[in-house]
Amino acid sequence: IGTPDADIDAPEAWAVSLGGPVRVAVIDSGIDYTHPDLAANYIGGYDYVSGDRDPMVDHGHGTHVSGTIAAAVNNLTGDPAAEEGVAGVAPNAQILAYKVCRSDGTCSDFAIAQAIAQAVADSAKVINMSLGGPEYSQAMYDAVQDAWNAGAVIVAGAGNNGTTAEFYPAAFPNVISVAAFDEDHRRAPFSNYGSWV
Repeated sequence: IGTPDADIDAPEAWAVSLGGPVRVAVIDSGIDYTHPDLAANYIGGYDYVSGDRDPMVDHGHGTHVSGTIAAAVNNLTGDPAAEEGVAGVAPNAQILAYKVCRSDGTCSDFAIAQAIAQAVADSAKVINMSLGGPEYSQAMYDAVQDAWNAGAVIVAGAGNNGTTAEFYPAAFPNVISVAAFDEDHRRAPFSNYGSWV
C-alpha cells in the first residue's frame, strides 16, 4: 500500500535498455559472489580486512547492495529451476567488490581510501559506497577527488540517522549523495537530508 508510481520506474527504463557491462565498484562488506543472482556479474575484488583477493561477505550488506545494483534478470535458480530472486537496476553491470567493513559492520577510513584508489586502477566507471559516518577523513576526501578526476561517478549513502548532519563520504564534493524515500514518495523518516544531499 502506498502512492502509485512511488518508485524509480525501473521496468520503464528496462524497456529502453538493460544497460551494458559497466564496471561498478561496491565498496562495502564484501559480496557473496556465489549467489545465483550475482555470480555472472562478479568480476573480482579485494578484501582489505583480511588482506587477500577473496572479498567473500561475512556481513550481508554488501551482497544486498550488489543485488540492488546488478542482480541478474530472468535467471533460473532453485530446484525445480524457476525465475526467482531479485532484479538489479542495471542487471548487465559488472561488479568489483572491495571489502572494507568488518563482520560487526565497522569500516576503516584508510581501507575505504585504498579501495577507492584500487577501483580507479581497476577501471571502475561507478563507485558505490553505501556506508559512512560523521567524521571527516582527509585521506578519503583525497581518494574521492582523485576518482572524480579520473572520470568515475561516485555514489554514497546519505545515512540513516534522520538528521541534517553531514555524513561522509556522501557529503564530499563530487559525490552523488543518496537519501531514501518511502512508499508514499516522501523522505523516509530515518533518512538523512539537507542541502548536501
